[in-house]
Amino acid sequence: MSYGRLDPRTPILSPDSKEGQTVGDFWAWAYSGILTNITRGLFAEFLVGTALGALKGTRTEWDSYDLSYGGAHIEVKSSAYLQSWPQPELSKIGWSISPSTYRYDEMDEDQDDQEPPADCYVFCVYTEKEDRSPAKVLDLAKWEFYVVPTKVIVRELSGQKTVVLSRIKSLTDAVTYSRLRDCVDEALAHG
Repeated sequence: MSYGRLDPRTPILSPDSKEGQTVGDFWAWAYSGILTNITRGLFAEFLVGTALGALKGTRTEWDSYDLSYGGAHIEVKSSAYLQSWPQPELSKIGWSISPSTYRYDEMDEDQDDQEPPADCYVFCVYTEKEDRSPAKVLDLAKWEFYVVPTKVIVRELSGQKTVVLSRIKSLTDAVTYSRLRDCVDEALAHG
């Protein structure tokens, strides 16, 4: 369920507070670690959503897919070589593609998903390998996107719980942010 967007300048109200904190202050505190797995994943959803023009209202937690786009459902997956913690070596790029459990807002009960509920997957890779600066994550030239119709996922990867980058590369080529919308449109049209 969407409750509408908050303005970053919305004050946090407290009869005792003289600080004048805002929702934007909270967001900067909570989400500036954009390289962390959860926040980077949210940022990847945001990137795909902006490329598609599919950001309406607010993000829905526990939905069976990440974005609605022209009547289609899009699943966004994120991975990165660098993590927010010190690493002895770069991370291997991979994603979970196992059936998931999600919550229907209207039914307020968990549903086990046997078939992927999305029509298309967008696998996002943050490609930076040296600099952990959160500002680098905001550079769209440091991202690659791999668009795969769900039909291809089911046909080629049936029964797998995870998939690695080399396997995704065998199914499709990387595209830039500026080409993402065209590639998603093509995948949905020819799935």
